[in-house]
Amino acid sequence: MPLPFGVTSQTRKIVRDVCQKRLVSERDVLNGGRTRNFVEARWHVWCLLRERGYSYKKIAMIFGMDHSTVIHGVRKFLAKYPDQNLPEQLDQILSK
Repeated sequence: MPLPFGVTSQTRKIVRDVCQKRLVSERDVLNGGRTRNFVEARWHVWCLLRERGYSYKKIAMIFGMDHSTVIHGVRKFLAKYPDQNLPEQLDQILSK
């Protein structure tokens, strides 16, 4: 599933970069792959998009999911990886 029309190039860049760093395919992350690697990569993307100012509803629309699923994923990611410096990661991704 490609990202929907109208999604910014920076959003596409975030998805691509996280997938490359986590060694997972974009297709599996975007299509709702359910193995741990794909789920955590998806959560990571969602956290970066939240850092960028996206609402839970907007992220859910992009990924074809319910906003409560996105809320759950963001909370789980931040609980599992509390030391992530999301603003710095976002700056690095967008400056490439």
